[in-house]
Amino acid sequence: VVGAGPTGIGCAVEAKLKNKEVLILEKSNNICQTLMQFYKDGKRVDKAYKGCEGTNHGHVPFEDGTKESTIETFQNALKEHNIEVEFGSEVESVKNENGVFLVSTAKGVYECK
Repeated sequence: VVGAGPTGIGCAVEAKLKNKEVLILEKSNNICQTLMQFYKDGKRVDKAYKGCEGTNHGHVPFEDGTKESTIETFQNALKEHNIEVEFGSEVESVKNENGVFLVSTAKGVYECK
């Protein structure tokens, strides 16, 4: 999975629940980097983004909260499902070779389906 933001973590949890081997490649050194960098401490995080109500069909219980509670929700999801995050791994390219995807980072090449 590319990116350890809310969507990437949500996708990783769903894949793990389908008994898939999962690794998240994250270019920064934190999960939810956008929240960490651009949201002030204590800032409210709403489930309905800019008035667009979203329906959660996944297994990560995303609810209205604060920056800190939202990050904690996603940290807990990673721990609960034993999902590994490879930090400092910006994806440089993705190639499809006969149904196998080769995902290249500065740290190496990962094969996935």
